[in-house]
Amino acid sequence: MIANDQRAISAGVRWDFAKNAALKLQLDDVQVRERAGGNGYFINIQPGFSPGSASKVVSVVLDFAF
Repeated sequence: MIANDQRAISAGVRWDFAKNAALKLQLDDVQVRERAGGNGYFINIQPGFSPGSASKVVSVVLDFAF
């Protein structure tokens, strides 16, 4: 069984720098709640991961519409 008990706080911005293009930036602060074997929604757990600690995820996306 996978324990998916986590919380996340997200903030993002979008800049439409052209009629058909946008730049997006998002920051997520993910906290996996400490439970036996809890990985939250992370699937590729690396050595040193400890449930109950925070992880930061930064996403940058460039969108084009044709």
